[in-house]
Amino acid sequence: IAAIQPVRLNKDHVIGRGAEFLGLDRASLLRSLGVLEQAGVLLRRGYSVRIVPDVLADHILHQACITPQGQPTGYADRVFEGFESLCPSDVLRNLGELDWRLTKSGEQTPALLSSIWQAIQQEFKGASHSSRCAMLKVLEDMTVFQPQRMLELVEFAIRNPATKPEGVELSKVYQYTHDDVLGELTPLLRRISFTLDFLPRCCDLLWQLGRDDDQNLSSHPNDPLHVLADVARYEIGKPFAANHAVLDAVERWLDSDPNVHGHVHSPLEIVDPMLAKTGLSSHSEGPRWALRSFALQREDIEPVRKRALDVVVHCLSSTDLKVIMRALASLESALREPAGLLGLQITDADRGQWRPEQVEILEQIERLAERSTEPLVHLRIGEALWWHGRYGQSSDIKE
Repeated sequence: IAAIQPVRLNKDHVIGRGAEFLGLDRASLLRSLGVLEQAGVLLRRGYSVRIVPDVLADHILHQACITPQGQPTGYADRVFEGFESLCPSDVLRNLGELDWRLTKSGEQTPALLSSIWQAIQQEFKGASHSSRCAMLKVLEDMTVFQPQRMLELVEFAIRNPATKPEGVELSKVYQYTHDDVLGELTPLLRRISFTLDFLPRCCDLLWQLGRDDDQNLSSHPNDPLHVLADVARYEIGKPFAANHAVLDAVERWLDSDPNVHGHVHSPLEIVDPMLAKTGLSSHSEGPRWALRSFALQREDIEPVRKRALDVVVHCLSSTDLKVIMRALASLESALREPAGLLGLQITDADRGQWRPEQVEILEQIERLAERSTEPLVHLRIGEALWWHGRYGQSSDIKE
């Protein structure tokens, strides 16, 4: 159970395979599961049961897969072979978590998933586009526990389009392409980015995948640039190291790619979330997800904001009109007052802390107005400042 949980009791083929794997008949297995549930060892949710507490399941799986001397027993390979075709996502998630815990423990334990992962790689290399899409969906749940392996697989998928032709029947319904495979990579990169060591590479890959995509990002939460903007956003509990890693990536693109502004999307779209003054953070409350609004304190995020504004000001000095106009849009966003999201109360102190930064932004805009002879730039400056001059909360900023 620990290797394939949650066990879905309404799936006859899973119960049948489980009985065969354990050398029991189906009735005996179901009776045993009922006894364990009655004793409180198994917790039922709908048609599924799992071992509780989680630490007990972890211990049972560890004992089955690893000897007291720290060597693999071969049980992990047996479970994978037995249940790969029925519940591969569950098996890989549970084994992947165990492998992660063994690695983090610092013990000199051989990698539990070595042979399993080698088989997955070989299958993926020889798979068609549709089979690769299916495999990536299965592997998604184990990504957070196996970020390095999954990052290597993502990079292979990007560089090496499938060459195996699709089945005749499938090709009549829909013709899978390399773009379909690339579309499955974004959720994986989102999860890989939770590991700070791999965040820089994830930023580069997400930018590469999404910079020329002309979709509306707000309506496509799995769009690469949408995910990258989410990584850049402030959230409760997120370390500022993640924001700095994103800024490192943006600065790297600006320095190394002469055509960085020639794509459908601008790198400043990734900088804009770091110019926010309030934010939303999601967290789980049992089976539900809840949103919580919060106000940012300037002293806490000043190092990140200063770097973000420096990137925008650098773009403001460009000779390309398109880049200047986009930088002005970012400065207009940074100039805005804190927003009371989801009923959040914004105090005078919340607004007042941003006055020095607002003055600095206005000074940058003033310098641009003095040096630019481009009429469109002056029109855009007037458009950016009109609201603040009419409705701003601070009299000196309005002036």
